[in-house]
Amino acid sequence: MTAASTPTQALGGSADEPLARAVADLGLLADRITAIETAITRATDPCHLLASRRTARGAPR
Repeated sequence: MTAASTPTQALGGSADEPLARAVADLGLLADRITAIETAITRATDPCHLLASRRTARGAPR
């Protein structure tokens, strides 16, 4: 079983079925976009930036 076929089979389709593969691929894409969104939010969050600067200077949080 490959990593690509696992989401397809979870949807009830076979790995050879184009529609099932497309839906599974869209699900993976959505997960990755969510991960990118989370990373951007964390990187631009003022509280997170202040905590990172304090830690970099060696000051306690």
